[in-house]
Amino acid sequence: WPQLVKMGWLPHAPALALAALVWGELGVQAASSAPSSPSSPRSRRLRARLRERRRRLGLNSTDEYEAELSDALEEAWLAYGTDRAAWGHGYGPAYARLFARALRRPPRRLLEIGIGHERGPRAHTPARAGGAGLRAWRDVFPEVDLVGYDIHPRTMLVDEERIRTYLCDATSGAGSGEQQSDGAGCPSWQADSAFDVIVDDASHDVGSQLDTFDHVYKFLRPGGYHVIEDVLTMSLPIFQPLVSAGIATWNNTNSPNVFNGNLDDSNILIIQKVGEVSDDEEMQRWLHWAKGTLDVGA
Repeated sequence: WPQLVKMGWLPHAPALALAALVWGELGVQAASSAPSSPSSPRSRRLRARLRERRRRLGLNSTDEYEAELSDALEEAWLAYGTDRAAWGHGYGPAYARLFARALRRPPRRLLEIGIGHERGPRAHTPARAGGAGLRAWRDVFPEVDLVGYDIHPRTMLVDEERIRTYLCDATSGAGSGEQQSDGAGCPSWQADSAFDVIVDDASHDVGSQLDTFDHVYKFLRPGGYHVIEDVLTMSLPIFQPLVSAGIATWNNTNSPNVFNGNLDDSNILIIQKVGEVSDDEEMQRWLHWAKGTLDVGA
């Protein structure tokens, strides 16, 4: 301040402060253009903010926990450039409600299917192949064990803390590649390694979504949740029997897709695995009906 007074710049102090903030933001974005790692400055800053959020999460009511978690997810998604953020599909409130009210705790094991593509106004590496969603989950939930599936080799992550990726086609169980245990096909998970949450963010085609559900549902623990993102509005009647039975909920986020300007693929469907055998039998009957309906429609 004395220097500003001496140089006659004091009247311009607000503008200078604003310029400094803008320059700082540009500097942060430029510095974060390198691939993210758990030890990168950008990642450390994000983790520090999220640690403070998590401290508050443990002290608040369910409503406040849900609101804080939604904010934490939004911040992580913005940092990594995933279109789950408000600039894209706006899935923060839906996921916060899932973890705060349905699961009632952070996930311990989470499988994400379709881990490619990073884009958005704050994507630190817009052209990088993938991993945005997985890294965001890792930063928000410090103890979660993460697994990712994709059919594109360029999306595979190597030497990432608490993240394992597999080159496999979840619609058929076929494939081989990174961290493949048996040399062919997708991993076969045992009961002690079942998932709390499975997220399908791969193909937006309802037939592929049904095939994926058919192949991975058995790896979901009883009481766990299978989430299908970006369900087309025209596909919602296929899932209506699950909603009517009370084991699934769907929500349109009313967030216009910034790429095509419509709401058709901003639906998120959340299916709960209620039990073991009887639930699986019910699901198989629904799948048989749903696939038959699609075949007739085709």
